[in-house]
Amino acid sequence: MEIIPVWYELKTIIRGLHYPPNTTQQLIAAVHDAWETLPIPDVDKHIVRMSHRVEAILAAKGGHTRF
Repeated sequence: MEIIPVWYELKTIIRGLHYPPNTTQQLIAAVHDAWETLPIPDVDKHIVRMSHRVEAILAAKGGHTRF
C-alpha cells in the first residue's frame, strides 16, 4: 500500500479537529480516531495499487520502475 496518500488523509482529518492535539498522548489518540474514520474503499484502492508496483519491481528484477 502506498502510505503517503493515507498519511495525507490522516493529517487532513487531524488538522480539521476543533481542538488539535497538544501532547503526544493526544496526538496518538487523534491518529487512532482518524484511522477509524478513514473510508475503507479509499484504503483499498491504495492496497490494489501496491500489487501493481510489486509486479513492476519483480519484472524489473529490482531495478528502476516508473514508480
